[in-house]
Amino acid sequence: MNSHVVPPVGKEAKYRQRLRFRRLTYCALPHQDRYLLRNVRLEEGFEREGDEIIATRTALYDLSVRDGKIDRLQPAGQGDPSLPAWDAQGALLLPHSQARAEGLIALLNAKGTTRARSHCNIDPVSGLQSLDHLQAALTNHPAFPCEIVAFPQHGLLHSQVDGLMREAMQRGVQYVGGLDPTNVDGAMEKSLDAMFQIALDYQRGVDIHLHETSAAGVAAIQYMIDTVARNPALKGKATLSHGFALATLEGSALERMIEGLAEQQFSVAYTLPIGKLTMPIPQLQAVGINVMTGTDSVIDHWSPFGTGSMLEKANLYAQLYRGSDEFSLSRALAIATGNQLPLSAKGERQWPKSGDEASMMLVAASCSAETVARISPVVATFSRSKAVFALASA
Repeated sequence: MNSHVVPPVGKEAKYRQRLRFRRLTYCALPHQDRYLLRNVRLEEGFEREGDEIIATRTALYDLSVRDGKIDRLQPAGQGDPSLPAWDAQGALLLPHSQARAEGLIALLNAKGTTRARSHCNIDPVSGLQSLDHLQAALTNHPAFPCEIVAFPQHGLLHSQVDGLMREAMQRGVQYVGGLDPTNVDGAMEKSLDAMFQIALDYQRGVDIHLHETSAAGVAAIQYMIDTVARNPALKGKATLSHGFALATLEGSALERMIEGLAEQQFSVAYTLPIGKLTMPIPQLQAVGINVMTGTDSVIDHWSPFGTGSMLEKANLYAQLYRGSDEFSLSRALAIATGNQLPLSAKGERQWPKSGDEASMMLVAASCSAETVARISPVVATFSRSKAVFALASA
């Protein structure tokens, strides 16, 4: 079955054979509702020496796609010859990455991203113009689903945009944004109450950027937990972005805060910045909190280092939390793929399978671990079976 055992990524391997993609030329991807991907590399399991995972076993498959779903998986060479076909030439298939108008969508597609959550500035000077532009761009890209956060960049209270925020909700925006209720708005409870009230009035979620690392930041998180607990309609609809105050806690104080976030089904969005504070991301994940990552800036006035690559974020995660062995590298991919991984912790293939949504990417790598360690280039990206990016030549 064209089995392939990958050399260990996290240590010096005694052999250095790697898949070579530089000279491969990829023809135009199929655009039919039903087609065949030939010679797709899928992960099969882990190779072990004693208790240590040292490599990842892979094999080549033909994968048929029908109406936005994965239809059949067959050994390479056994796919339906009557279908329009595209040869993946051994590229590794991975779940699509999830990230946070027009040029950015193309960039994100090229990095393997098929959906996003975008924070759209709402302010008294530009009004809803940014929302107009974003919604127009998304209309031109129906294969790129995107959630929108109405984001009061200069503070919900400080910039007096309550009315504009409500108008944005009426225009279909999914999330009410918020920003540093103490440092920016100067009134923590009043600011958070205003944010949550808009969400309750329009049955929306909330996504607040909380950068505060003082006691005020801790108090704000606790106030949000208590507010959601009092309003069951908000449970599972709150996202804490950044949340750096969590990095200032330890011991029982941190455990209680994490327990509260888990009980109210908060999500946490974190850009994995390099700095003095290290967020307790593994502890959040251990209790089942949905942890997302994204690019806070894509070469704008906040930072010049945003590339739009979620695979790069998985690489940063592995470095920050010291995941340099084969198994840990393969697990780090989850932060880029919405917690979807090809192999379970036991090394059993759990993705892809028949009936899965055909949102995925092909990468020039031999396994998930190599993808994360090397930030391997994306060869092609599919959104609900629609080919949205293909490398002309790699």
